[in-house]
Amino acid sequence: MAQRQIQQNIHPAIKTKLPSIKRYKHIYIDFPTWWMQPLMIIHTLFDRYNFRGKTIVPFTTSMSTPMLYIRQMAQPYNATVLNGYRYTGSNTGLRNWLQGLNLIK
Repeated sequence: MAQRQIQQNIHPAIKTKLPSIKRYKHIYIDFPTWWMQPLMIIHTLFDRYNFRGKTIVPFTTSMSTPMLYIRQMAQPYNATVLNGYRYTGSNTGLRNWLQGLNLIK
């Protein structure tokens, strides 16, 4: 199904009500990588939300290549996209990454 969505550029529907992001400055987006890009539902998020003025903090559980796609999706909003992170199960690595971005102490 994921490969078909990618090949046909299908942005699947989100069937639940999404919360507002207006009050948030930083938006953390975590996703697995399928066929070297984020799930197509991530494209749907960019279709549904206005990321103007937001800082996007992307991290993936697979590989870091899809950060290019996140930057492309964020470009129309002039959103800031921080350097992504590949989470490998190391909470210490994740903490160090977030500290390096000055997002946590």
